[in-house]
Amino acid sequence: MLPRWSALRTALLFALACVAFGCASNSAAPESLTGDWQFVRTSAWIRIAPDGRTFQCRQGRSGALFRSVGRLRGSTITWSQEWEPDSVVRRGEAIVLTGPYGSFVFGKPLDPLPVACEAPF
Repeated sequence: MLPRWSALRTALLFALACVAFGCASNSAAPESLTGDWQFVRTSAWIRIAPDGRTFQCRQGRSGALFRSVGRLRGSTITWSQEWEPDSVVRRGEAIVLTGPYGSFVFGKPLDPLPVACEAPF
């Protein structure tokens, strides 16, 4: 049995994680947004899972990887690291992410999400 302080700390950490990343089952992503997407002719991919988890991987010209995980709620992706939230909508055969740096169109991938991106799901 866990000491009282450890159990309390564990419960608090779980509650904070639920607030940050959502524990409710109503956070399902619309089917029209789920799947893998690639920014046209670049090394940038987004994966949206049916449960609303999101992952983005960008590969710079130097080969450096920039990655973030997030959560889709409604029409907004809240990234857990470094990036500002993006709104996302489906337009025809693509999704459009709009954030503080503009709007970016992602279509169905021409190249698969690289293994080097180490997608968490």
